[in-house]
Order: sequence, then structure tokens, then C-alpha cells
Amino acid sequence: MRRVLLATGLLSAGAAMEVFRWMSRHPESPVSQALSWPGHALQRGVTTAEPSEEQMQVARAALSEILRLEGLPEPG
Repeated sequence: MRRVLLATGLLSAGAAMEVFRWMSRHPESPVSQALSWPGHALQRGVTTAEPSEEQMQVARAALSEILRLEGLPEPG
């Protein structure tokens, strides 16, 4: 039973990888857009948002400190 589950999992992962590969090569295809829509909707609605000004200040401070520690000039 474990072998069947392992084989099924490997085949499923391989098939998903091939679908994603095809989608990345054909982004304008209606099929590709339909398959990628749920992920895009999830990403837009749940996982990402524009950072607040406070978050941007923290990011800029962190970047400045990393560049200082690495001895690199700050951009612009």
C-alpha cells in the first residue's frame, strides 16, 4: 500500500510540475489563465498587500544596515 501511495504521489507531483511548466511557457493561453486564476486570487486576497509607510521605513532601515555591514554604497 505504501508503494502505491508513493508512486501516486510522485506521479501527481510530476504531472503538476509539467502543467506549471506548460503554463509558464503559454501565459496568454485561456487554459493557462484559467488554471492560474485561483492562485492569483489567493495571492491578491490573502497573502500580499501594499506595504504601509511604516513597513517601508523598516525595510529601508534594514537595507541600509545590510549595505553598511557589507561595505556597499547605498543606492541613489
